[in-house]
Amino acid sequence: MTAKKCLVVGDNVTTDQIYPARYPLSGEPSEIARHVLEGLDSDLPLKIDSQTLLVAGENFGCGVPRMQAAAALKHSGITCIVAKSASRTLYRSAINLGIMVIIADIVDKVTDGDEIEIDYSQGKIMCRDFIADFTPLPDFIQKIINAGGLLPYIRQGIAKK
Repeated sequence: MTAKKCLVVGDNVTTDQIYPARYPLSGEPSEIARHVLEGLDSDLPLKIDSQTLLVAGENFGCGVPRMQAAAALKHSGITCIVAKSASRTLYRSAINLGIMVIIADIVDKVTDGDEIEIDYSQGKIMCRDFIADFTPLPDFIQKIINAGGLLPYIRQGIAKK
């Protein structure tokens, strides 16, 4: 179980809003992190740290499929996203980088700064006066996330052989 503070964004947040295209596609992680969600609000990067849980509405990560959007989220310290729905590209890219993505509709039940507890194995999100259920991710995806992403997961498997 983990407790995180919410940062709430709305519906149809595009990959360009997550990491604006005007910035380089590669570079130092700290530089990439400085611009995460800047396309929504230039102050948002300052509100994000390792205790931030990103809560989104429908269609999170829509638009141009760019791995840099998920990388910007990772470099900013976000380790978990709860969204009503997410684009398949962003969903897989985030998991491949070790970010937990939970599909659950809580965006209208929380506000910025609310503390949320998540029981990943039981599929429960708890906040103030509500409990929301979600389908727990399959074991193999949880192993990828626990390893820190797909590449570390593969390296661990190779190292065991």
